[in-house]
Amino acid sequence: MPSMFHAPNRAAIAARIDRLVVDAPRRWGKMTAPQMVWHLDAQLRSLLGELEVAPRGNAITRSALMKWFIIDSPLPWPRGKAPTAPELARHAPGEWSQDVAKLKQDLERWASRGLAGGACVHPAFGPLDGRQTGCLIWRHFDHHLRQFGA
Repeated sequence: MPSMFHAPNRAAIAARIDRLVVDAPRRWGKMTAPQMVWHLDAQLRSLLGELEVAPRGNAITRSALMKWFIIDSPLPWPRGKAPTAPELARHAPGEWSQDVAKLKQDLERWASRGLAGGACVHPAFGPLDGRQTGCLIWRHFDHHLRQFGA
């Protein structure tokens, strides 16, 4: 599974972010492209300790099987079916080019922690090691960039 800790994967994601346009039509879900950019950045800010996200997981979301499906499975994520933590959905986008630049900057800031520093306690999935977190972040970005055709 690709990881955001691998520099070429981050560069490919950054190139896809650069192809986004502010009025890109969504293929599923309710978010606009600016809301999606804000949402992805909010996830990174939560991992950087700058945005608190309340725990909301349960035994099912924290199970090894669920973690495998979300993080390591080659199957695509369901479209528009997974609930988003309210803290990551307070869509307060600002100026498009600044928000896009901040997203890419925060991605690099987070990735600079490295694989060893990437472990976290995810609000829904519980404890994740650096490998799991890097793969989860890549899948999350990929999912939403596909949502807007990037």
